[in-house]
Amino acid sequence: MRWIRWSPSRWRMPPACRSCKQIFAPFIVFFKNAPHRRRNIIHNEKEIATMKKGSFSILKRTLCVLLCLVTLCCFGCTDQETALRLEQQAAVDLNDEEAMLPLADHRVLLTSDMHYTYLQTWYGVTAEARLQAWVDAILYEHSLRPFDLIVIGGDTSLDHWEHNGGGSYLKDGVTTTKAFMEKYVSQLPADVPVFVLAGNHEQFGNAKWREITGNDRQGSMVIGKDLYLFVDSFANELDPDYHHDGASTAPDAAFIRSEMEKHPDCNVYLISHYFDTKKGGTEFAEIVKDPRVIALFQGHTHRCNVDRLGAAYGNKKLLHTGNFSYTAHRASVKEMRESFWGFRDIVTVGSRSVSRYIVAESRATVEGTTLLVPRQLRHVEIFAD
Repeated sequence: MRWIRWSPSRWRMPPACRSCKQIFAPFIVFFKNAPHRRRNIIHNEKEIATMKKGSFSILKRTLCVLLCLVTLCCFGCTDQETALRLEQQAAVDLNDEEAMLPLADHRVLLTSDMHYTYLQTWYGVTAEARLQAWVDAILYEHSLRPFDLIVIGGDTSLDHWEHNGGGSYLKDGVTTTKAFMEKYVSQLPADVPVFVLAGNHEQFGNAKWREITGNDRQGSMVIGKDLYLFVDSFANELDPDYHHDGASTAPDAAFIRSEMEKHPDCNVYLISHYFDTKKGGTEFAEIVKDPRVIALFQGHTHRCNVDRLGAAYGNKKLLHTGNFSYTAHRASVKEMRESFWGFRDIVTVGSRSVSRYIVAESRATVEGTTLLVPRQLRHVEIFAD
């Protein structure tokens, strides 16, 4: 569209469509008559009232037109910015953290197996120092690219335990899960939702679990086009009156199907403390084979590797979320360097996502050697559209 041209003697509009002339007509009338208004002599109150009414009408029309133009301009800019962002997201290397994180649509943290207990000192580090290091590592990651959700995947404590005289809850009436929430989870960013799954060492019934953590034993959350399902995998023998390590259950297929039906257009991430596929049966296998299910994530094993579940599960991947307590492998300098304390994230970038195991910066003693472990990324998995 050609713009209105300025002439020292007059305003004039170039050839244009009728709608454009209608839009700009108030401007033309207003500015064309502006030089003559000061020379006009208003003789009576009727002329004054008419002039005020006309000026007010012109002002309203002018403001409306300006608002429309600004709105159209904003829509145009937004469309251009969106197109550019989608183009950048499609091209970015998801292994390039520095380039990828600024383009992320959202980021989720998965952490598990902290085992907060006053009885343990692992690798020369007290429970208090270890859990504070866990908080500090999460806050550092949040500073790189804020999290939109934090999922704590169970075994926050040893409240229920069959070894060494039993867990703290039945033995002493003390729930270190509650202390963990009050001392450490309270330090996490207040504007980020936190969901806490129960592990095999937290055998509280749902009412007690909600009292301690603020959420039910299982739940869900939608972020953008992604559905995160938090699946309870130790729902048997809750609120026990004897010491034991919990009994795994088949994943709640009815719950998973129900949530997926509520959000038919979402990608699905299944998260649990432990997926006992032997107990899941064909019903759970069919759910996992659904193309919308991107991957499964679990704690419990204290490992950070990635397993492929096989053809019965659509060859989907099961990603382990590590630990911040004791390694599942033989404690060694090599193990400490490569897959020590840490957690996983899930980063969604456009139509793709990536999950990385993040080894947190830490200091610990293994095999008589004290080492400072630097932050590093391990077992990176990219999920294409």
